[in-house]
Amino acid sequence: MNKPRIYVGIAEICPKENSRRDVSVFAAYAESVAKGGNVPVVIPRYAPGGDFGASLERIDLLLVTGGPDISPERYGEKTLPGTGPLNPVRDRFEFALVAAARKAGTPILDICRGCQLLNVAFGGTLRQELPEGGVKYHRKTRHRITIDDGSLLGAMVGEKKPIVNSSHHQCVREPALGFDVVARAPDGTIEAIESKCYRAMGLQFHPERLVSFGHNALWNGFFSRLSMLV
Repeated sequence: MNKPRIYVGIAEICPKENSRRDVSVFAAYAESVAKGGNVPVVIPRYAPGGDFGASLERIDLLLVTGGPDISPERYGEKTLPGTGPLNPVRDRFEFALVAAARKAGTPILDICRGCQLLNVAFGGTLRQELPEGGVKYHRKTRHRITIDDGSLLGAMVGEKKPIVNSSHHQCVREPALGFDVVARAPDGTIEAIESKCYRAMGLQFHPERLVSFGHNALWNGFFSRLSMLV
């Protein structure tokens, strides 16, 4: 018996204000979703009246991707040196999309910037700059993480201390109410969060790159088990 296909809506990677570009996402996201036996669907930032409910009607899972820093105003802070560049167009789109998913009860999987946005959207805060030495440790490199026993991420990955890739200088500071930290880097940086009361998961690393660029069987298995999140 064939397993059911999961339709994954991948949020468009928006351009800056007043710029023109095709509606698109980075291929690695769509490729990793497809390699897992699921159906990738691009969700553009265009919706009547900004209501994305209709965009989610036939989507089983929403995926919000990596990208630029989120405006600190979104979590009640001033912008510190080193934060940016910001993209208010993308912020408006993705926060509205997550709000629509939350209202509709659509499960959410968010990656890198997406993980940070998920946390802020549910009321959490971010660390605008990793502690000294942290940026070097987490910027364009690989390291192991430790995944908590009993977490959904652990069940989907099947390994407690997998190798992941890092490409960020910010991270979750205070998890949103109802979210648990389920994975950390060796230096304590939060690498994954899960909601206890809503089907939502945020990953600070980039599993789609591990699948697309390295054909990594471990993380291909993660994408093949997206039904566990749905």
